[in-house]
Amino acid sequence: MKILGINTGIGASICLMEEGRVFLALEEERPTRIKGKGGLPLRCFEYARENHAEFMNDLDCVALADLSDVFIEREDLSLRYDRRFGRDEEPRQSGLLSSLRSVASKHIPEGIKRAIRPLPAPPDLVTEIQNELSELEIPRDKFVRLRHHDCHASAAYFGLVEEWERPYLILTLDGGGDSECASVSVGERGQLRRVAGTPSGNAIGNIYSNITYLLGLKPHEHEYKIMGLEPYVPQKYRAKVCEILRSYLHLDSDTGLTFERTTPENTNWIGPKLAQDLQYMRFDSIAAGLQQFTEELIVEWVRNAIRHTGVADVLLSGGVFMNVKANKLISEIPEVRSVNVFPSCGDESNSLGVAFHTYAGANGGRLPDFDSYTLGPSPSFDFQEAQQRFSNSCRFEKLSDPNGKVAELLAQGHVVARCAGPMEVGARALGNRSLLADPSNPDVVERLNFMIKQRDFWMPFAPAILAEDAERYLEIPDAAPTGVSPYMMFAFETKETRTDMPAALHRADRTARAQIVSRDLYPDFHEVISNFRELTGRGALLNTSFNRHGEPIVMGTIDAVEILLATDLEYLVVEDHLITKL
Repeated sequence: MKILGINTGIGASICLMEEGRVFLALEEERPTRIKGKGGLPLRCFEYARENHAEFMNDLDCVALADLSDVFIEREDLSLRYDRRFGRDEEPRQSGLLSSLRSVASKHIPEGIKRAIRPLPAPPDLVTEIQNELSELEIPRDKFVRLRHHDCHASAAYFGLVEEWERPYLILTLDGGGDSECASVSVGERGQLRRVAGTPSGNAIGNIYSNITYLLGLKPHEHEYKIMGLEPYVPQKYRAKVCEILRSYLHLDSDTGLTFERTTPENTNWIGPKLAQDLQYMRFDSIAAGLQQFTEELIVEWVRNAIRHTGVADVLLSGGVFMNVKANKLISEIPEVRSVNVFPSCGDESNSLGVAFHTYAGANGGRLPDFDSYTLGPSPSFDFQEAQQRFSNSCRFEKLSDPNGKVAELLAQGHVVARCAGPMEVGARALGNRSLLADPSNPDVVERLNFMIKQRDFWMPFAPAILAEDAERYLEIPDAAPTGVSPYMMFAFETKETRTDMPAALHRADRTARAQIVSRDLYPDFHEVISNFRELTGRGALLNTSFNRHGEPIVMGTIDAVEILLATDLEYLVVEDHLITKL
């Protein structure tokens, strides 16, 4: 069975699945170089047709995330928040002007009125896709659709379940989609059963994003900056903000499984009230109060869901669960037996969720074969073009041992960009599109920020730790998933051995948003860190995404070399070549 999964919302994406295995997943932001690109994933379609033509010409099914037609561009999001806060510059009609137009319309001759025709409605999403892929001649009956939060739930359940017969509690949470913003389900024997859903307008995700905008940051992109600021703020400075937000949203008093607002405004339009209630408060107090409120409410919700269903193995998805500090607290709840989070679990992963659900539904609940989130193109697709384009500005040196060379440069104190193997999907760089450094030197943070990243001063970097050394460095909760944290979706308390990696920790609370690197899942990256440990005795590296501030992670060789030439970066390894400036 050949399935094309598509998400046209925030983080537009596609995935290609054949016989239950995804062999390509790609976000539209990567080929377009527009971070968070939404709408129809046209460049993804183009890549799939050029590189997987045989598959695309023989599709059994096109699986669309969301029941409603969603075309969300980054510019639309910005305008949406401007309107919610009353900051849009679109001229508004006065009451007098509106009345004059109404009177004038009554005197327009009927013949002219009949000649006036409304603009045709835009094509529906299925028709748009049929038009874009017209050469494939996909009939309408090959399209299937799935409710937004069922896409999130399917990604978590079908992508992460370890035992087919065991029941799992599936929780999804975001700003909203298909008129819902949260769901509680139970997955068992390849089937999902909905237990509860929260209607849109009661979303903790909306409150978080509106405050992100209120603080001058980009909603749906910079929420992590608020999370990163929280540990710096003492309790006494955040308490008032928590108190205010508790008056906005709580859990229902019956089952505690749904969120309920206590404000007349729904949470999409809560911005002006937030601006009024939080006026004159410090930005860091607001950030810390919001994060604490979010953590407290989510932990209470998880405990209620376990108590209601009797299921203690928890799987999570939806944009709110990109919050690794909240995930950390969930993993520490005594009632939780096990917990896992779908990697990069925003809407970009819904193309996988709908594909998983479609495959399972057509195959008696059979689980898809999903064991990696490095599902994008390898940089070899444009390597030769890069060699030709940059032959006068770069030296391309073939390496017999690229993983050993990377480790050697890192041990010498250099920052190294690694662009090798299949590209990661989503927000996390997992070693294949990463900037790497020795985490033992705190000065490397300033070097990285000056060189490329330009991150806010309070934001931490993250460590990539060998699986063999995870317990040496981290306090690992009993509920942590198999592999502990292969996709960098949890934060951890650290042990005294943290002195090996001060540059990769949060400076205020010394926690680590760690990626645990196993030989099975990341063989080459594991070899890089193993070689580094042999040279230095440290089984961890600083790992951050290979991109400039405000840009998507690099996709291929050309993207990587352009950053090399535009910054103070000295060393770039692409597959088995070391690339340096002439």
